[in-house]
Amino acid sequence: MAEENEPPEEKKKKKHFEIKSEKVRQASEFISNRWVEFGSGALMILGIIFTFFYHHFGSILVGLAVGMCFYDGISSYFVNLGARYTAQGLFKTLMVIGTALFLLLIAPGFLIAMAAAFGIVALIRWGMKGKTKF
Repeated sequence: MAEENEPPEEKKKKKHFEIKSEKVRQASEFISNRWVEFGSGALMILGIIFTFFYHHFGSILVGLAVGMCFYDGISSYFVNLGARYTAQGLFKTLMVIGTALFLLLIAPGFLIAMAAAFGIVALIRWGMKGKTKF
């Protein structure tokens, strides 16, 4: 009943506030559903920029971004490792192991950060299992 007696300016302000709060809610929901993409994208951009000035720090940031972004692909690789070994053969398996060792020698920060980010995302997904989808 009080809304009927309100001046038109007040009604416009309330409606404007409701529209703004709805947009803020939608934006926060969008970001919360895609936190991995936003986080890994930001880390990748910062890592590439820092690589020009601080090589090791930049490679760590890029490794964190890659580990976060490709969590699903990396985990499916390890889950299906036995089947991949049988299908691909010993040579390709040794090539993947050699590539991992090469990355460890050439860019240890990148590889260690990628493994750390993979572990962090795995722990977060394990802790939030059933609560929300991301």
